[in-house]
Amino acid sequence: MLTGIVCFSAATMLCGLATGFWSMFAFRFAAGVSSAFTAPQVWAAVPALFPPAKSAKALGILFAGLAIAQTLGVPLGDLLAVTHWSYPFFTIGALSLMLAFWIYFAMPSMKPNAAGARSSVLARYVPLLTSGKARGALLAYFLFQLGNYAAYSFIGKWLSDRFQVSVEYTGYVMIGLGIGQLAGGLCSSYVLHKLSRWGTMLLGVLFLAAAFILLACARLPLRRSPPCTS
Repeated sequence: MLTGIVCFSAATMLCGLATGFWSMFAFRFAAGVSSAFTAPQVWAAVPALFPPAKSAKALGILFAGLAIAQTLGVPLGDLLAVTHWSYPFFTIGALSLMLAFWIYFAMPSMKPNAAGARSSVLARYVPLLTSGKARGALLAYFLFQLGNYAAYSFIGKWLSDRFQVSVEYTGYVMIGLGIGQLAGGLCSSYVLHKLSRWGTMLLGVLFLAAAFILLACARLPLRRSPPCTS
């Protein structure tokens, strides 16, 4: 976790020094790889630090924190980018480095179970890949995230092509998305207590599918920013 967040900080600050498309691509690629090292450790730390009775609530709060960061990050990033496009990268990199210091001093040690012989990284995935139930769950999650990130990545272009909205209004849409994620993260533990784990997952997937269908059928134009007269 610590290595990933430090490398993410360095790669993000280097994005502010990019001189062209390919240098930006390389630095963003490095930031993505570093983030992939960090994110699984964050989710894995919850069941390691909290008892099973509180893990669902802790995961909901963690997801709500991500939603708050997204909701606040969009307008703050816009304000910084008004001054210079590189300032958001430098700011995020500096904040990530401060977070790395906090992780080093505040996070408890979570060493893996030392029992048995130490296996290679690939060997640890063999039991997972040989399990038919696990393969089905991984495939379903892969398809879900494939569609989710595909929609998320191109939502700005879709809004521009479909409704001719400005970057400002696209930011408002992303803020709305963050608020929705915040509400879902805070309410997830309550819904989980009312429904089963599978019932909660099924309800969430059905609601998300319905929302995407309604979004694709939207026809009403959004308000456009007035043209600049200066």
